[in-house]
Amino acid sequence: MLIKYLLSSIIISIGIYSWMKLQKTLLVRGLIFTTTLLFVVLVFIPQYTTIIANHFGVHRGVDFIFYLAFLFAYFCIIFLYKKNRRLEQKLAQLIRDIAIERAVNSNSKKL
Repeated sequence: MLIKYLLSSIIISIGIYSWMKLQKTLLVRGLIFTTTLLFVVLVFIPQYTTIIANHFGVHRGVDFIFYLAFLFAYFCIIFLYKKNRRLEQKLAQLIRDIAIERAVNSNSKKL
């Protein structure tokens, strides 16, 4: 029973931290609140995961949660990779623009 309280306090702490750091929009706040509440409920009533898993053809709730976590991690990796590539391209373009600007300015000063 101690693990339930430990897990729920960790989940709530992460939720509060995320709420404070990601105060962007009402949608983001709503998702953070809903996800935190859902995780706390699933910690205290784990039978719900089995019921949900059975609807998707998975026999155990733990397996279903693992599959969802794996898919979420995969999505995050792809999303962050794409974002990183986009930032690299913007940075490269900015460096090129600055180099061209400096070259033009140094040539005009010499004339």
